[in-house]
Amino acid sequence: NDWKRHKEGAIEAGTEALQALITEHQPKLVVTLGNEAFRTCMGEHPGSKVLPGIQDARGYLWDSPLGVRVLSAIHPAAAEREWVPWMALLGVDLRKAKRELDAGCPALDERSVTIVTEPWELQELRNAIGTQERGWIALDTENDAELQISCLGVAVTKDVAYTIPNEEGWQHAAIREICESATPKVLQTHAHDVYLARKHGFDIKNVVVDTMFQWHVLQPELAGQKVDDKKKKKRRTRKGLAFLSSIFCRTAWWKDYDFVSGSDEQSILCGKDSCNTLECAEKMQEQLEGQAG
Repeated sequence: NDWKRHKEGAIEAGTEALQALITEHQPKLVVTLGNEAFRTCMGEHPGSKVLPGIQDARGYLWDSPLGVRVLSAIHPAAAEREWVPWMALLGVDLRKAKRELDAGCPALDERSVTIVTEPWELQELRNAIGTQERGWIALDTENDAELQISCLGVAVTKDVAYTIPNEEGWQHAAIREICESATPKVLQTHAHDVYLARKHGFDIKNVVVDTMFQWHVLQPELAGQKVDDKKKKKRRTRKGLAFLSSIFCRTAWWKDYDFVSGSDEQSILCGKDSCNTLECAEKMQEQLEGQAG
Protein backbone atom coordinates (compact mmCIF):
# COMPACT_ATOMS: atom_id res chain seq x y z
CA ASN A 1 0.00 0.00 0.00
CA ASP A 2 2.96 2.33 -0.53
CA TRP A 3 1.54 3.91 -3.68
CA LYS A 4 4.82 5.61 -4.66
CA ARG A 5 6.46 2.22 -5.25
CA HIS A 6 3.99 1.26 -7.97
CA LYS A 7 4.37 2.11 -11.63
CA GLU A 8 1.87 4.52 -13.12
CA GLY A 9 -1.40 2.72 -13.88
CA ALA A 10 -0.41 -0.46 -12.02
CA ILE A 11 -2.82 0.09 -9.13
CA GLU A 12 -5.76 0.73 -11.45
CA ALA A 13 -4.89 -2.32 -13.56
CA GLY A 14 -4.58 -4.56 -10.51
CA THR A 15 -7.85 -3.27 -9.09
CA GLU A 16 -9.72 -3.95 -12.31
CA ALA A 17 -8.17 -7.42 -12.61
CA LEU A 18 -9.19 -8.45 -9.08
CA GLN A 19 -12.69 -7.07 -9.46
CA ALA A 20 -13.09 -8.85 -12.80
CA LEU A 21 -11.94 -12.12 -11.21
CA ILE A 22 -14.52 -11.82 -8.44
CA THR A 23 -17.27 -10.91 -10.90
CA GLU A 24 -16.43 -13.89 -13.10
CA HIS A 25 -16.12 -16.60 -10.45
CA GLN A 26 -18.66 -15.29 -7.87
CA PRO A 27 -17.32 -17.02 -4.75
CA LYS A 28 -19.81 -17.45 -1.91
CA LEU A 29 -17.65 -15.44 0.49
CA VAL A 30 -14.55 -13.27 0.16
CA VAL A 31 -12.46 -12.61 3.28
CA THR A 32 -10.54 -9.39 2.75
CA LEU A 33 -7.37 -8.64 4.73
CA GLY A 34 -6.66 -4.96 5.28
CA ASN A 35 -8.03 -1.66 3.97
CA GLU A 36 -7.03 -1.94 0.33
CA ALA A 37 -8.38 -5.46 -0.23
CA PHE A 38 -11.63 -4.54 1.53
CA ARG A 39 -12.23 -1.44 -0.58
CA THR A 40 -11.32 -3.20 -3.82
CA CYS A 41 -13.64 -6.14 -3.16
CA MET A 42 -16.43 -3.69 -2.34
CA GLY A 43 -16.10 -2.21 -5.83
CA GLU A 44 -14.12 0.86 -4.77
CA HIS A 45 -10.63 2.11 -5.58
CA PRO A 46 -8.20 0.77 -2.92
CA GLY A 47 -7.39 4.34 -1.90
CA SER A 48 -11.05 5.37 -1.57
CA LYS A 49 -12.30 6.86 1.69
CA VAL A 50 -16.00 6.15 1.08
CA LEU A 51 -16.04 3.11 3.36
CA PRO A 52 -14.92 3.05 7.01
CA GLY A 53 -11.31 2.17 7.82
CA ILE A 54 -10.52 -1.47 8.51
CA GLN A 55 -10.24 -1.02 12.29
CA ASP A 56 -13.88 0.07 12.29
CA ALA A 57 -15.03 -2.22 9.46
CA ARG A 58 -13.43 -5.50 10.54
CA GLY A 59 -15.73 -8.32 11.52
CA TYR A 60 -18.69 -7.06 9.51
CA LEU A 61 -20.46 -8.86 6.70
CA TRP A 62 -21.19 -6.84 3.57
CA ASP A 63 -23.04 -7.44 0.31
CA SER A 64 -20.60 -6.21 -2.32
CA PRO A 65 -21.77 -4.46 -5.51
CA LEU A 66 -19.68 -7.14 -7.25
CA GLY A 67 -22.35 -9.69 -6.28
CA VAL A 68 -20.55 -11.51 -3.45
CA ARG A 69 -20.61 -11.56 0.35
CA VAL A 70 -17.56 -9.94 1.95
CA LEU A 71 -16.16 -10.30 5.47
CA SER A 72 -13.60 -7.60 6.25
CA ALA A 73 -10.69 -8.50 8.55
CA ILE A 74 -7.48 -6.93 9.78
CA HIS A 75 -4.29 -7.71 7.83
CA PRO A 76 -2.08 -10.34 9.55
CA ALA A 77 0.92 -7.99 9.36
CA ALA A 78 -1.00 -5.40 11.39
CA ALA A 79 -2.01 -8.09 13.87
CA GLU A 80 1.64 -9.07 14.29
CA ARG A 81 2.56 -5.46 15.05
CA GLU A 82 -0.19 -4.98 17.63
CA TRP A 83 -1.18 -8.29 19.18
CA VAL A 84 -3.92 -6.86 21.42
CA PRO A 85 -6.57 -6.78 20.15
CA TRP A 86 -5.95 -7.54 16.46
CA MET A 87 -4.47 -11.05 16.58
CA ALA A 88 -7.29 -12.34 18.75
CA LEU A 89 -9.86 -10.60 16.55
CA LEU A 90 -8.38 -12.04 13.37
CA GLY A 91 -9.16 -15.49 14.76
CA VAL A 92 -12.66 -14.36 15.74
CA ASP A 93 -13.30 -13.03 12.23
CA LEU A 94 -12.04 -16.16 10.48
CA ARG A 95 -14.29 -18.33 12.64
CA LYS A 96 -17.19 -16.04 11.76
CA ALA A 97 -16.36 -16.52 8.07
CA LYS A 98 -16.52 -20.31 8.52
CA ARG A 99 -19.90 -20.09 10.25
CA GLU A 100 -21.19 -17.93 7.42
CA LEU A 101 -20.02 -20.42 4.80
CA ASP A 102 -21.39 -23.39 6.73
CA ALA A 103 -24.77 -21.64 6.87
CA GLY A 104 -24.72 -21.05 3.11
CA CYS A 105 -24.36 -17.25 3.33
CA PRO A 106 -28.07 -16.48 3.87
CA ALA A 107 -29.48 -13.01 3.37
CA LEU A 108 -28.19 -10.48 5.87
CA ASP A 109 -30.48 -9.59 8.76
CA GLU A 110 -32.65 -6.50 8.39
CA ARG A 111 -33.80 -4.34 11.27
CA SER A 112 -37.37 -3.01 11.27
CA VAL A 113 -37.83 0.27 13.16
CA THR A 114 -41.21 1.93 13.75
CA ILE A 115 -41.13 5.59 14.82
CA VAL A 116 -44.00 5.97 17.30
CA THR A 117 -45.89 9.08 16.22
CA GLU A 118 -49.44 7.81 16.90
CA PRO A 119 -50.97 6.33 20.08
CA TRP A 120 -51.96 3.12 18.28
CA GLU A 121 -48.29 2.50 17.47
CA LEU A 122 -47.51 2.83 21.17
CA GLN A 123 -50.15 0.20 21.94
CA GLU A 124 -48.58 -2.04 19.31
CA LEU A 125 -45.27 -1.67 21.15
CA ARG A 126 -46.90 -2.50 24.51
CA ASN A 127 -48.39 -5.67 23.01
CA ALA A 128 -45.00 -6.75 21.63
CA ILE A 129 -43.08 -6.32 24.90
CA GLY A 130 -42.23 -9.54 26.71
CA THR A 131 -43.23 -11.92 23.93
CA GLN A 132 -39.75 -13.43 23.52
CA GLU A 133 -38.34 -16.40 25.46
CA ARG A 134 -36.32 -14.38 27.97
CA GLY A 135 -38.82 -11.55 28.03
CA TRP A 136 -36.04 -8.96 27.67
CA ILE A 137 -36.25 -5.64 25.89
CA ALA A 138 -33.26 -3.47 24.99
CA LEU A 139 -33.27 0.29 25.45
CA ASP A 140 -31.16 2.99 23.86
CA THR A 141 -31.45 6.73 24.39
CA GLU A 142 -30.28 9.53 22.14
CA ASN A 143 -29.77 13.04 23.44
CA ASP A 144 -29.01 16.51 22.11
CA ALA A 145 -26.14 18.82 23.02
CA GLU A 146 -28.01 20.02 26.14
CA LEU A 147 -28.42 16.40 27.35
CA GLN A 148 -32.14 16.45 26.64
CA ILE A 149 -33.51 13.07 25.58
CA SER A 150 -34.30 13.14 21.85
CA CYS A 151 -35.80 9.66 21.64
CA LEU A 152 -35.92 6.20 23.21
CA GLY A 153 -35.28 3.07 21.16
CA VAL A 154 -36.98 -0.13 22.35
CA ALA A 155 -36.03 -3.46 20.78
CA VAL A 156 -38.59 -6.21 21.34
CA THR A 157 -36.61 -8.71 19.23
CA LYS A 158 -33.19 -8.59 17.59
CA ASP A 159 -34.86 -7.49 14.35
CA VAL A 160 -37.81 -5.35 15.51
CA ALA A 161 -37.65 -2.05 17.38
CA TYR A 162 -39.80 0.97 18.11
CA THR A 163 -38.45 4.47 18.67
CA ILE A 164 -40.42 7.00 20.69
CA PRO A 165 -39.48 10.63 19.92
CA ASN A 166 -39.52 12.88 22.99
CA GLU A 167 -41.69 15.57 21.40
CA GLU A 168 -45.23 15.57 22.80
CA GLY A 169 -46.47 15.03 26.33
CA TRP A 170 -47.93 11.59 25.66
CA GLN A 171 -44.62 10.47 24.12
CA HIS A 172 -42.64 11.67 27.15
CA ALA A 173 -45.10 9.81 29.40
CA ALA A 174 -44.64 6.67 27.29
CA ILE A 175 -40.85 6.89 27.59
CA ARG A 176 -41.18 7.14 31.36
CA GLU A 177 -43.73 4.29 31.47
CA ILE A 178 -41.45 1.89 29.61
CA CYS A 179 -38.30 2.85 31.51
CA GLU A 180 -39.98 2.43 34.90
CA SER A 181 -41.86 -0.78 34.00
CA ALA A 182 -41.00 -4.14 35.58
CA THR A 183 -39.98 -5.57 32.19
CA PRO A 184 -36.36 -6.84 32.33
CA LYS A 185 -34.13 -4.50 30.36
CA VAL A 186 -30.71 -4.68 28.72
CA LEU A 187 -28.58 -1.68 27.79
CA GLN A 188 -25.11 -0.83 26.55
CA THR A 189 -23.25 1.29 29.14
CA HIS A 190 -26.47 1.76 31.11
CA ALA A 191 -25.00 4.39 33.46
CA HIS A 192 -25.34 7.03 30.73
CA ASP A 193 -28.99 6.19 30.02
CA VAL A 194 -29.81 6.11 33.74
CA TYR A 195 -28.17 9.52 34.15
CA LEU A 196 -30.30 10.97 31.34
CA ALA A 197 -33.48 9.44 32.77
CA ARG A 198 -32.85 10.82 36.26
CA LYS A 199 -32.07 14.21 34.77
CA HIS A 200 -35.61 14.09 33.36
CA GLY A 201 -37.21 13.06 36.66
CA PHE A 202 -37.59 9.29 36.28
CA ASP A 203 -35.50 6.12 36.46
CA ILE A 204 -34.73 3.01 34.41
CA LYS A 205 -35.86 0.09 36.55
CA ASN A 206 -35.06 -3.63 36.42
CA VAL A 207 -31.88 -3.44 34.34
CA VAL A 208 -30.79 -7.08 34.23
CA VAL A 209 -27.90 -6.87 31.75
CA ASP A 210 -25.31 -4.34 30.64
CA THR A 211 -23.54 -5.59 27.53
CA MET A 212 -20.34 -3.80 28.52
CA PHE A 213 -20.23 -5.79 31.77
CA GLN A 214 -20.95 -9.05 29.94
CA TRP A 215 -18.04 -8.40 27.59
CA HIS A 216 -15.70 -7.58 30.47
CA VAL A 217 -16.51 -10.95 32.04
CA LEU A 218 -16.12 -12.90 28.79
CA GLN A 219 -13.01 -11.14 27.43
CA PRO A 220 -11.23 -9.07 30.11
CA GLU A 221 -8.05 -8.89 28.00
CA LEU A 222 -9.89 -7.25 25.11
CA ALA A 223 -12.33 -5.19 27.17
CA GLY A 224 -10.06 -3.77 29.84
CA GLN A 225 -7.42 -1.10 29.44
CA LYS A 226 -3.82 -2.21 29.93
CA VAL A 227 -0.58 -0.29 30.05
CA ASP A 228 2.64 -1.53 28.49
CA ASP A 229 5.23 -0.73 31.18
CA LYS A 230 8.10 -0.61 28.68
CA LYS A 231 6.57 1.94 26.36
CA LYS A 232 4.18 3.58 28.81
CA LYS A 233 1.53 3.39 26.13
CA LYS A 234 -2.02 2.19 26.50
CA ARG A 235 -2.90 -0.87 24.47
CA ARG A 236 -5.89 -0.69 22.21
CA THR A 237 -9.01 -2.28 23.64
CA ARG A 238 -12.48 -2.72 22.17
CA LYS A 239 -15.82 -2.79 23.97
CA GLY A 240 -18.30 -0.36 22.32
CA LEU A 241 -21.56 -1.36 20.66
CA ALA A 242 -20.08 -1.03 17.17
CA PHE A 243 -17.34 -3.46 18.15
CA LEU A 244 -19.65 -5.95 19.88
CA SER A 245 -21.90 -5.90 16.82
CA SER A 246 -18.94 -6.92 14.65
CA ILE A 247 -18.65 -10.12 16.68
CA PHE A 248 -22.23 -11.07 17.51
CA CYS A 249 -24.36 -9.58 14.68
CA ARG A 250 -24.62 -10.21 10.95
CA THR A 251 -25.52 -6.61 10.09
CA ALA A 252 -22.76 -4.07 9.51
CA TRP A 253 -22.90 -1.41 12.23
CA TRP A 254 -21.41 1.94 11.42
CA LYS A 255 -23.11 5.26 11.19
CA ASP A 256 -22.47 8.84 10.22
CA TYR A 257 -23.12 11.01 13.26
CA ASP A 258 -23.81 14.00 11.01
CA PHE A 259 -27.57 13.95 11.60
CA VAL A 260 -29.96 16.48 13.13
CA SER A 261 -31.06 15.77 16.69
CA GLY A 262 -34.73 14.79 16.66
CA SER A 263 -34.67 13.74 12.99
CA ASP A 264 -36.17 10.52 11.62
CA GLU A 265 -32.64 9.41 10.75
CA GLN A 266 -31.61 9.65 14.39
CA SER A 267 -34.73 7.74 15.48
CA ILE A 268 -34.07 4.92 13.03
CA LEU A 269 -30.44 4.62 14.10
CA CYS A 270 -31.54 4.61 17.74
CA GLY A 271 -33.91 1.72 17.06
CA LYS A 272 -31.23 -0.23 15.22
CA ASP A 273 -28.82 0.34 18.11
CA SER A 274 -31.34 -1.19 20.50
CA CYS A 275 -31.73 -4.23 18.21
CA ASN A 276 -27.98 -4.76 18.15
CA THR A 277 -27.82 -4.36 21.92
CA LEU A 278 -30.46 -7.05 22.41
CA GLU A 279 -28.80 -9.49 20.00
CA CYS A 280 -25.36 -8.99 21.58
CA ALA A 281 -26.80 -9.39 25.08
CA GLU A 282 -28.63 -12.61 24.26
CA LYS A 283 -25.62 -14.20 22.58
CA MET A 284 -23.22 -13.22 25.34
CA GLN A 285 -25.67 -14.51 27.95
CA GLU A 286 -25.67 -17.89 26.19
CA GLN A 287 -21.88 -17.97 26.44
CA LEU A 288 -21.92 -16.96 30.10
CA GLU A 289 -24.50 -19.60 30.98
CA GLY A 290 -22.49 -22.18 29.04
CA GLN A 291 -19.36 -21.35 31.04
CA ALA A 292 -21.30 -21.50 34.30
CA GLY A 293 -22.61 -24.94 33.36
